[in-house]
Amino acid sequence: MRIYQRMEELNKNLLGRSVFCEGALALCWSASGFETTFRADTAILHFVPGYHADQPAYVKVTVDGHAAKYAIVSGGEKILLENLGEGEHTMRLLRITEGEAPIYVDALELVGEDCAILPPPALPKRKIEFFGDSITCGYGDLAAKGISLFRTYEEDVTAAYAYRTAEALGAEIRIEAISGQGVVLNCRGEQGYRIPDFFEHITRKGREQHDFSTWQPDVVVINAGTNDGGGQVPEDVFGEAAGRFLDRVREVYPKAEIVWFYGLMGLRYAKVLDEVIAGKRETDAHMRFVPVRPIYEYEDETGANGHPNEKGQARGADVLTTALKVFMGW
Repeated sequence: MRIYQRMEELNKNLLGRSVFCEGALALCWSASGFETTFRADTAILHFVPGYHADQPAYVKVTVDGHAAKYAIVSGGEKILLENLGEGEHTMRLLRITEGEAPIYVDALELVGEDCAILPPPALPKRKIEFFGDSITCGYGDLAAKGISLFRTYEEDVTAAYAYRTAEALGAEIRIEAISGQGVVLNCRGEQGYRIPDFFEHITRKGREQHDFSTWQPDVVVINAGTNDGGGQVPEDVFGEAAGRFLDRVREVYPKAEIVWFYGLMGLRYAKVLDEVIAGKRETDAHMRFVPVRPIYEYEDETGANGHPNEKGQARGADVLTTALKVFMGW
């Protein structure tokens, strides 16, 4: 018996901000993907040929708790999951590296004597959305200290603080983050595609307007400012822009706890963020500032290009998880 199901028609949970293109699921953001449950001895994931990027993208496929990492070079790849055994299986596919080019997942094929697509698992009731830069993406978190080139095989968003925090709290996660970008300027001092800009969009490349009413998080975590520091944005200019961004987040997420988490790669704007958020808290008690000590103060926490490695990311997750447990009573 064989079942071939296009992604748009598949019974599944969508993970992350996602869109469909001619029946295929476009994975644009880190930690975007889907999960489904099925009965089959063999499953085959089909992608849409035509993926183009300087380096491979990577996805992580988890079946019944066992994870494996796969490279997407052309989109012509197929991922074969065989000898799964009798009974039901739950599968999750996540994009774990960033990049402007979407990965298009075309279909799920099942093979077996009694194969079937079943209702997907229940999603967690808690929801956390993260907006940020390379730290949130997990840039270089698998790399050795001192590596100076960006290599996608050394990035894994599931090893970064955001994913670790959501996992520790049993929360559904969404991540919208792009390396190098800031609130005012990017790390090179250019305006770039700023975090308040892509906050508004469904996809990274198409820049379609996102409908915020479709998914309301319990917590919004902003990790931004590191690249503004590299771009030499004055403290007062950064503070004004941060305040405007917080106001916009509150406008579209009226009931969320809004947390600015900052410091893993330096604390240049810690004082101004503390002041801005203290001012907001005079009328909005559900805005918080959570500073974290920089990785440079600790041994063995630095990966590629001065970014947190897995150890640094784990410490950041511990700080944020502890804070959210207090704020949310979780």
